[in-house]
Amino acid sequence: MKLKALVMAGGLGTRMKLKKEKPLIKIYNKTMLERVVEAIKNATKVDETIIVTSKHTPKTTKWARKLGLRVIEAPGKGFIHDYKYAIRKLQLKKTLIVSCDLPLVTRAHINYIIKYYEKCRKPALTVAVPLKLYEKMGLKEKYVIKVEDEDVIPIGINIIDGSLINEAEMDEEVLVIEDERLAINVNTINALKVTRKFLRQRMYWEKMSIKEACLKLCRQLEKAVRRNLTEAILLSGGVDTSILALIASKYVPLKAFTVAFKKGKPIDVKYATIVADFLDIEHHIYYFSEDELFRALPEVIKVLKTFDPMEVRNSVAIYIALRVVKEHGVNSVMTGDGSDELFAGYSYLLNLNLEELEFELRRMWSIMSFSSKILAKKLKLEVKLPYLDDKFKSFAMKLSSKYKVKVEG
Repeated sequence: MKLKALVMAGGLGTRMKLKKEKPLIKIYNKTMLERVVEAIKNATKVDETIIVTSKHTPKTTKWARKLGLRVIEAPGKGFIHDYKYAIRKLQLKKTLIVSCDLPLVTRAHINYIIKYYEKCRKPALTVAVPLKLYEKMGLKEKYVIKVEDEDVIPIGINIIDGSLINEAEMDEEVLVIEDERLAINVNTINALKVTRKFLRQRMYWEKMSIKEACLKLCRQLEKAVRRNLTEAILLSGGVDTSILALIASKYVPLKAFTVAFKKGKPIDVKYATIVADFLDIEHHIYYFSEDELFRALPEVIKVLKTFDPMEVRNSVAIYIALRVVKEHGVNSVMTGDGSDELFAGYSYLLNLNLEELEFELRRMWSIMSFSSKILAKKLKLEVKLPYLDDKFKSFAMKLSSKYKVKVEG
């Protein structure tokens, strides 16, 4: 499916109270319009980008034409009125609509939104972000809608089947994306300040050397582990839990627990044993049977209140491990939950470019959840997650994606 894209650049910008036309406001040497056009033109399924201006933005019209962009002048009666005018005038079919107020939108955002539209099979799609994200960033917005009991704010990105533009109503899907970059809709001076602050902080992290990043990471993780010390650790032998065990064992007489399926090929046991021996810590290994696994299933489903096969499958072994820990008289245990999500530990992320990687990580962060705490509560066991310690998580999320996946050589 190929789409035409309309970039809406004809608004008055009355809330900004600036003499300069809003689309031409520069943010670090690039106009807002340039930033949006760049993201759309690089998207895989957009075959033409058209700028929609109005009598309110004559300089924007001139600027766009000078760059060789196709321009259509709309009446300037508002976002919805103007994009409907452009769709009718140009007789467009499937049309992507993006406000030029979104200077931090990326090609990865656009590609994801188009892909979602293709799957949703509805004629209209509206993109929104959660209200809580706006408020967290110090932004305000009056227009709020509800989606599945959550307050969300439409951001000015839509996809519409232009052949149905004259219908009184169109069946519409709302796609909620929890991404700070999409929450920044520059229609007030405050939003402009937030945008510049966001980019300033981003440049700080991007300029950080690999050596400095590693030193800061080591210090932050050490502090996170010390804030979350426990009697034991679920040790898989992987990098994430091995690092936690290394740090924690310096401060407490740590016990390690490793569980594995009897009929499997427990490579985890081999590496966990190597780590435990190296650190000279008490190590308990438990092999569970197929019968034991099936007996645990109903309990896991009951506690998690879900039949989701992926969630249940991933949680059964954790539940058995936590139960073994409890049976050994231990009251607190740490896990490596969150490290793969924060540091791109999944193999499918390896072939993404940096922009796609950042988008996918941010998407993952907005939906990640872990069953260990819920399962542990049932067993009256305390679980600590050092990687999800608030301060450490904040640091890890800011760290440049270029240091999370690196091609060898």
